[in-house]
Amino acid sequence: MAKLRNSNLNCEGFQSVDCKMSGLPLRIVYRSPRCEYISRAIGTDYRFEAQFSKGSGSMANMCAAVTSGTLSPEMLSRYLDPYTIRQKFERVKDHEEARLFLCENGPFWPNWAVLYSQFEKWQEFFSWLRQEPEDATKTQEGKKAWLTASGYDNQFFTNETWLLPEESREISPKRIWEIEGEIVQELRLLRSFAHCLGGLPGLRGIGNPNRITLAWYDPKDGLDPADGGAPEDWLARRLKPGRKRGFRPMAYLRIEVQNVLEAIAATIYADRAVGLKYRKCAHRPCNRLFLVTNPKQKFCPHPKIPGESLCKKAHMAEIKRDNTSKPRTPRILIESRPR
Repeated sequence: MAKLRNSNLNCEGFQSVDCKMSGLPLRIVYRSPRCEYISRAIGTDYRFEAQFSKGSGSMANMCAAVTSGTLSPEMLSRYLDPYTIRQKFERVKDHEEARLFLCENGPFWPNWAVLYSQFEKWQEFFSWLRQEPEDATKTQEGKKAWLTASGYDNQFFTNETWLLPEESREISPKRIWEIEGEIVQELRLLRSFAHCLGGLPGLRGIGNPNRITLAWYDPKDGLDPADGGAPEDWLARRLKPGRKRGFRPMAYLRIEVQNVLEAIAATIYADRAVGLKYRKCAHRPCNRLFLVTNPKQKFCPHPKIPGESLCKKAHMAEIKRDNTSKPRTPRILIESRPR
């Protein structure tokens, strides 16, 4: 069972939730490039555009680096906690909060711009994917979300364009056709990332292989992820001839992600891999997701008292109020007359 870690992260974990898969710690590693998002109104919608820091190179080079995962040290800032990102993402309520969220957590997806309507749609999409399929597919939207997450047929997203009309006019028709093909592939992989981490079985040449890799660390090192964590060649250097071996190398499973959507999707993958289940609270004013500890549990638990639920009490009180406020049907007495 996964559990919360303390806030002082070291090389044993790059996240606030301690997950284990097949006995090995499962770590999601996300390092964000420095960028500032600005917003501009487009009709009733808003478009967020990334403005990268000095030294990051041109916008085209930065976008290519984000997409391919080959970010230079100058482009990178700190390691971020994917579970904290997910919590903040779910709490965003308006376009200004969305802009501040992006400034804090880096690229939303492989493109450098995103619409607020797209941001909201991904919030809804991940909400459905965090629920168990038997619960989510009871509704039409939940069923569409899970079918879309299979990676083959998009039934959930309606607005997935990355180019504005004025941007399209500056590009040749051939290049637009190539970009649209790349967009279709990238979005297909993003939609299915929570299930297969970037690789779609049965589609040759599309997507990356499953991104879970075996990595190593030494608990004595105490390396903070913000300072680079355990380097890739760490074990090879430790095993050099003549070097003292007063350490015990520990293995862990590592998932590398490159943007906000991948980071959140990886947490959903990790939750399901370690057996965590979530359900929406049956009390409609709440309606938030909670961790299920009892198969019959329908309401989110009390934050401090085990076995209690404030939402359940509020729900039962609401039902009682409705029953007492309903006017009673008058009883009609029919007198029996002698024949």
